[in-house]
Amino acid sequence: MLEKYYRILGIPADADENALKKSFRQLALKLHPDVNHAPDATERFQELCEAYEVLLRHISHQTRIHTNSQDGPEENGYSYEDVIREARAAASARARVKYEKMKAEKELFEQSGWRDVFLFFNYLGRILAIPIALFLIALPVYVAIIDEVGMFFALGFFWIIGGFILLYVYGYRKTWFKLGKFNWKIKDIFKIFDFASITENPVNDCYYCNGEKANARPHTISFHKIRDILFQNEGVYQHKVAYKRKIKELVIPRSVKARKMHFVESLIKIFSLILSLIFVPFPDFIWKFIFGLFLGVILSFIFLRFSKTHSKVSYLLNYFLLIKILLWMLVIISQSTLYPGFILESQLYTPFYLVVLLIFGDMVLDFILRIFPFYKKMYQPLIPQGVVIEKLYKEGYQTYMDVPIWSTVYPLVVWFF
Repeated sequence: MLEKYYRILGIPADADENALKKSFRQLALKLHPDVNHAPDATERFQELCEAYEVLLRHISHQTRIHTNSQDGPEENGYSYEDVIREARAAASARARVKYEKMKAEKELFEQSGWRDVFLFFNYLGRILAIPIALFLIALPVYVAIIDEVGMFFALGFFWIIGGFILLYVYGYRKTWFKLGKFNWKIKDIFKIFDFASITENPVNDCYYCNGEKANARPHTISFHKIRDILFQNEGVYQHKVAYKRKIKELVIPRSVKARKMHFVESLIKIFSLILSLIFVPFPDFIWKFIFGLFLGVILSFIFLRFSKTHSKVSYLLNYFLLIKILLWMLVIISQSTLYPGFILESQLYTPFYLVVLLIFGDMVLDFILRIFPFYKKMYQPLIPQGVVIEKLYKEGYQTYMDVPIWSTVYPLVVWFF
């Protein structure tokens, strides 16, 4: 009796609960009467909800349905008709709530600029995946040739990672660069330079400049709470991790003055990095980059203090970030040489250790810090952010996911822009 329900949801008979929920979400967004205007839209959606409810009970073993008997009683006296009756009673209300929630979250994500930011970095990561994999594979060979043969085995870990990346790319070769289209348009780029007042008679006060009214385009921060992590394993090279998130977008009132100051602040950071890479007399790119970052921090702080404007990215500063910066600096310093004239240069293997930190650093550090009682405060901002933002952090919301590479790259990009 369950075959038709599996057929409705388009999943195999051995599908698990995660596959069931994923298929339901995708079909609900297409078949809901709000978006599907076919004459039988309501009936088809109700049928989908019924299939979902029945299979959810079946897969989760809340009731045991014997497929070889339509009318026979269950082991606990719960008949198949009881399951259908309950499923039909709960299907419409439950599915409607789930759909509206998914639709709201999807629309919020699609309309926000972060959707294109995620998409951009996803494309960037996929573009860089192949050269990075080839570099990791060639690295042990190169070091073995110029140093010693034994280093080939010592660095074999990088060869393994590179091989797995290439196999993963090959497995998804048909859809590797088919992630979707950007919502950005040329006119949206020019909005960055539009500082004109958009509100003639503003009511709210500017959050960033005391005594100023919020007459400019507001600053938005997207918060999300991870509700569940779904892991799908379809073989050695076919792994997939998905996050179930609750998203909230906080709109922060901002004045024209604050918007201008924040734009100048970003320029200061960018030019500090560029000029450091060009003019700082270090023979090493890593130390030039570090010098540029610290110079940007100091100059932007001084600029904001003199302009009496609060930073729009101060919420990024927390104990976890400070510990992570300290860890990175200890690794880089331990793998660098100091020459006369305070000239710093990293060693041959410094980039290798940084790759390890980039991939595994946050996971290991987060795992270690979890054993301490102060862990819950590690991600809360050190600088006061106001009642609303601090309340979201205390409720478990965060501004970015703590996943490898992303948790390091994302805060850096947000800090610049």
